[in-house]
Amino acid sequence: MIIQGVRYASDFEAKKLMIETGQNLDEKGYTLSCDGSMSVRVGPNAVWITKQDSENGSLSQSDFVRVDLNGKSMNHSPDAVLPEDLEAHLKIYRENPKIQAVIHAYPICAVVLQKDGRGLEACSYTPSVRALGKVTMIPSGDMAQIGAAAALAARSDHGVLLENDGCLMWGACIREAYRNIRLLDYCAQVRSRMDGCREEGQACPGQVQNAAVQPAAQSASEAGPIPGLTGMYHPAGMTQSKAVMQPVVQMEEAGPVPGLTGLYHPAGGTQNRSLPSGAPAEQEAQVRTQEQLLTAAPDPVKESAMAQVIRKSMTKMGKGGL
Repeated sequence: MIIQGVRYASDFEAKKLMIETGQNLDEKGYTLSCDGSMSVRVGPNAVWITKQDSENGSLSQSDFVRVDLNGKSMNHSPDAVLPEDLEAHLKIYRENPKIQAVIHAYPICAVVLQKDGRGLEACSYTPSVRALGKVTMIPSGDMAQIGAAAALAARSDHGVLLENDGCLMWGACIREAYRNIRLLDYCAQVRSRMDGCREEGQACPGQVQNAAVQPAAQSASEAGPIPGLTGMYHPAGMTQSKAVMQPVVQMEEAGPVPGLTGLYHPAGGTQNRSLPSGAPAEQEAQVRTQEQLLTAAPDPVKESAMAQVIRKSMTKMGKGGL
């Protein structure tokens, strides 16, 4: 319904939405038994609020009391016990007319955030989290002091943490207030995990993958050349071209490889020297090692050498007049 240009939930809608929200709070573990309270504004001077000791997960129509902004009961229920935090709810409504729902809950995240006394700084993990903004912590005190501090925060924020007393979250409707509790819980879980990583000296979320990739890249670059691969094909790119060519230089200095002429040798005609007689056993072993490396030489080298043989043969055949 619309009153003075402002849309408010009807009495029926307000109680129905609070019953649904109470079930969600209970299922998520954001409240325990009868702890906490909920309220919905249904007019410029009217609020429905849960009674003291109402079971959040099984609320019924009889678990609500309608009061004005001064806290006076309006539905002729003199026996109804109003919640202790009623004054905080009413001060928030009086401070910001745009707020139409307030939830006092006890999620585990509130305890996590309270342990260091910092509250929750504004986060940017998701668009919804950015919209939540900061959630400050109010020191413990009587409900009048808590209500006054919460009312000041209601001018710009979407909720407050209460030292040793859960949290107060609000919104333009009861669903928005509940969503803000969920966002608070999400931010608290992320911060708790990041703080845990720092305390243990481990990588924080988002850094684990990068830390694992860097050693792998280093091991690939430090492992040296892979037989049969040039720098173009090597996992480390062209940085391995020098390492691949090094065995060729060593073979040139060690002498020819048995069974290969200068034409077929990767080094060209520079390998026409013969191994001197009586060569040391170490030199012969080195030549055999280089022969094994040559066997794994890149295919493009062998193909190039074979192409030269074919071209020379075809040239000779053309001159001979076959």
